[in-house]
Amino acid sequence: MLPLSNPLFIGTLLISAITIGFLAGSYPAFYLSAFNPATVLKGNLTKGLKSGKVRSVLVVFQFTMSIILIVGTLVIYNQLSFVQNKKLGFNKNQVLLVNDVYALGDQLETYKNKMLEYSQVENATISGFLPVTSWRSSNGYFPGLAPDADNVHVIQSWNVDYDYVETLGIELEGGRD
Repeated sequence: MLPLSNPLFIGTLLISAITIGFLAGSYPAFYLSAFNPATVLKGNLTKGLKSGKVRSVLVVFQFTMSIILIVGTLVIYNQLSFVQNKKLGFNKNQVLLVNDVYALGDQLETYKNKMLEYSQVENATISGFLPVTSWRSSNGYFPGLAPDADNVHVIQSWNVDYDYVETLGIELEGGRD
């Protein structure tokens, strides 16, 4: 997302636009102003060595930039395709996630059972997130008697119900769900 509220970003955009516009308009302006109108109308126009070199440099620069942009576009396309088709270890297709479902309190299990009454719903689970999100609660665990920076272990807890693994199609490497 672009930081449109950042004044430094807006200023950089404006300065870049003005600089690029100035540079893009400078070459045609200086090139065309170098011609003598009477000579041009008589048809006695000769091109100097300087204008040919500048033109060649600009053509090579434009060609190089177009190749860089095409290669960059292909790399970004391949990266996006990889991210969209990567197997995540769970079935993300046809999964409906209801945010803040824990606000239902005591009626949470009733809500789940009502959802299962619909013929379109194959399975349902109660959880605060999918396995890919990073908003998990972290708690410190001290296996020793005295809490110490050397013996602390951070444990992330996932509040889920018994149908979580089956609903998301997660394949366990060992143990039970």
